[in-house]
Amino acid sequence: MASPGITTEQAPQFYLRPDVTYVPVHDAPPLEFGLGWLTTGLTQRVQAFVQAANDIRDAVKR
Repeated sequence: MASPGITTEQAPQFYLRPDVTYVPVHDAPPLEFGLGWLTTGLTQRVQAFVQAANDIRDAVKR
């Protein structure tokens, strides 16, 4: 038997598995996420992704 865990509300949309049950927790505070990467892995593709993520974050804040 696996231990319970906490994940995002969107997880069942992308990781639907017959052996996993998702139960909403309505009284928990919102989770905050951030991007992280190894400094040795800072490629142009990673930089472009980070820029796109920041642009979306900034657009949502308005």
